[in-house]
Amino acid sequence: MVGTWKWNLVFSFIGMILTLLFNVYNNLIQTSIIRSLLCFLLLFILGFIVRWGIAVILKNNLDQSSIKGTYLDITTPEEIDEMNEVLKENVHDHKDQGTFTPMKPPKLQTKDKLDSKAVAEAVKHLSNE
Repeated sequence: MVGTWKWNLVFSFIGMILTLLFNVYNNLIQTSIIRSLLCFLLLFILGFIVRWGIAVILKNNLDQSSIKGTYLDITTPEEIDEMNEVLKENVHDHKDQGTFTPMKPPKLQTKDKLDSKAVAEAVKHLSNE
C-alpha cells in the first residue's frame, strides 16, 4: 500500500474535528461526539481502501512500463527480391515517358451582355415549377 496508517490517522482526525465543530452548534454535545467518532472510523477505513486502490493502480502502471522495450520483433517479408524487381521496373518505365507537359485547360468566357427578356422568361419558367 501507498503510505502508512499514519496518513489515515491524520485525515480521520481532521474529519473528526470538522464534524465535531459543525455539529456542536446544532446538536447536543453527546450527539456531536458520537457523530464525530463515527466520522473518524469511516474515514480511517476509507483511507485504507483509497490507499489500496492507489497501490493497485501504481503496480499495474509499473508492470506495463517494465514490459515496454524489452522485446524486439523484427520480421522481413519473404518476397523482398520480387518487390525490388517490381520497383526497378516501375522506375525504368517512368524514365521512358519523357518530359513533363502541363495541362492547358480552356479559358472561361463570360457573357457580358445578357438579354433581359430571356432572363425574365427563365425566372418565370423556374418559379412556375
